Amino acid sequence: MSDTNNLLERLRAFLETEEGKQSIKDFHRSFEIRDIQTERVSKYMKTLSEEELIEKFLLFLKWEEEYEEMMYKRGIQTGSHIFHCLTKVAENEGKKLQIRNDEDFVYNKFIWKGYSFLLFVGQGSFWRIKKGKKIIFQQT
Repeated sequence: MSDTNNLLERLRAFLETEEGKQSIKDFHRSFEIRDIQTERVSKYMKTLSEEELIEKFLLFLKWEEEYEEMMYKRGIQTGSHIFHCLTKVAENEGKKLQIRNDEDFVYNKFIWKGYSFLLFVGQGSFWRIKKGKKIIFQQT
């Protein structure tokens, strides 16, 4: 039996255990929670005027930069859950943009409230947010 087949058999066996079944439930629950959190962020954003929304958005990006830097110093490269929620809301409410052939590693691209969001995916992934041609935020 090849290593791949052996690994698949071990995975199947694990998924048949109570622990394996619970891990699948937990995995699905994490997506449900993320959807609930995204909806909460969306509802909050809708209570703000356009001016307040942009002001809070820019303040949040400064906070996110500090958060990511703090986590990076701890050896963790991540964005906040709130950032994920914000990008999902912006993607849902924004306009999808066509990815050009010369945009290497761009996986997702949309515009929201005049801000361009680009998700780059290669050996890792990161978001870049631009206003016009100026980069105003980029994940570390």
